[in-house]
Amino acid sequence: MMENKFAIPGYEPCKQGKVRNFHQVPDLTNPGKFRTDVVLCVTTDRISSFDQVMGEVPGRGPILCAISNFWKGYFNEYMPNDLCKTETEEVLSYFGIKKIPESLRNRVSLVYWAERLPFEFIVRGYLAGSLYQEYERRNFSGGYYLGHFLPEKMKEFQELDRPLFTPTTKSENGKDESVTLSEVAEKIGWQMAENVRLASIALYLMGHRYLLKRGIILADAKFEFGLRDINGQKRLCLIDEVLTPDSSRFWSAKSYRPGQLPVSLDKQYFRDWLKGIGWNESKPVPKISQAVQQALIKKYDFVWSSIISK
Repeated sequence: MMENKFAIPGYEPCKQGKVRNFHQVPDLTNPGKFRTDVVLCVTTDRISSFDQVMGEVPGRGPILCAISNFWKGYFNEYMPNDLCKTETEEVLSYFGIKKIPESLRNRVSLVYWAERLPFEFIVRGYLAGSLYQEYERRNFSGGYYLGHFLPEKMKEFQELDRPLFTPTTKSENGKDESVTLSEVAEKIGWQMAENVRLASIALYLMGHRYLLKRGIILADAKFEFGLRDINGQKRLCLIDEVLTPDSSRFWSAKSYRPGQLPVSLDKQYFRDWLKGIGWNESKPVPKISQAVQQALIKKYDFVWSSIISK
């Protein structure tokens, strides 16, 4: 297991992701037992890239936690989510913690257990990232990609005529791979696949509209969904992180011009730094300089302050 600087005293994580730790929650009505309906999520300061944990960037966790919780609340009328409780003192009271360690403040959430759908659901509104790489590989000739038509001679970063739904497999070890809607439907059924497609595009458009008014372009976004019991019925709900700088591509609207590299406001800055120093995606991982940490946090802070601005 990875070193855990964000431990819950007396409780080992039941699962550790690249950024988040998860803990079973004690059942206060049944001493010695754990609840089966909720888990504790701790958003650490760890940062990952190229499927590897690269180290820590102090202060990342609370910002990521706040942004994700905001969007779950914002989207709640349209799409249920897994969020149960977010107040640090209330959440940690289940573990008998009265004096809150500063290492845990504003980075813990109680979330409902959900049966995760085995895909990441990506919506792309602009020709960027791996979508542009595929388009470039085709020599800008356009054609169909994962069932979506792309016209000829588009510029990098150009806005698409309509958002594209491009799901991927969710791999715990190794690279995620793009799949078609038909391949998603083979796993979860056509009705569920279509429900997820429509929900993903709607959430992207709502987020894009909200952020654009605040000077940020949401170029693409990754959503995850699960099924959980709500009033005795299994319902589709939004889970995991939502529209954070880790899971979405944000650009400064002021800097945006099709064909020109926009100012990045997300983790792409960190990926570009890794490429710039010539790291070959193998161990040992490079030490993250203080200047890079500060620049990254500044971008994350800007996104968060823009989100909550009127």
